[in-house]
Amino acid sequence: MVKIIIIYFLFFCISYGYSQDKETTLKHGQTYNEKLLNSEKKKYRIKLSKGEFCTLIVRQLGVDVVIDLSDPSFKKINSFDSPNGNHGPEYIEFAADMEGLYHLEIYPLNDYSGMTEAQKTQYIEQNQGNYQIDSIRVLRKEEY
Repeated sequence: MVKIIIIYFLFFCISYGYSQDKETTLKHGQTYNEKLLNSEKKKYRIKLSKGEFCTLIVRQLGVDVVIDLSDPSFKKINSFDSPNGNHGPEYIEFAADMEGLYHLEIYPLNDYSGMTEAQKTQYIEQNQGNYQIDSIRVLRKEEY
């Protein structure tokens, strides 16, 4: 019985770890609705050819997010975080310098500067909620 419990536990841990690293492929014209908990990171990717231009909007619906953009070699290109709190849009626009999968990582803002421990704890508990990715457009170089 103990062996069965251990096997189920290991299976759960492996499955959970895999799902945390999973990247969702973003598609032109699609909308994605997500929930983000306080220390969670969500990963996305979009395939672009060299010279293409991508625009999308991350709509914050109760959580103040930061969006990190990386190129196909996982080199960080930019971070996006407008001073609009936990409601409002984050506009993402970029041109592909090379062909491949570009990566977006979305996570809650964690700027705790000037906060006491109690304020930090309260902020972490409150800064979680929903967001939406939409208005995804990929333009060929000739179109922009």
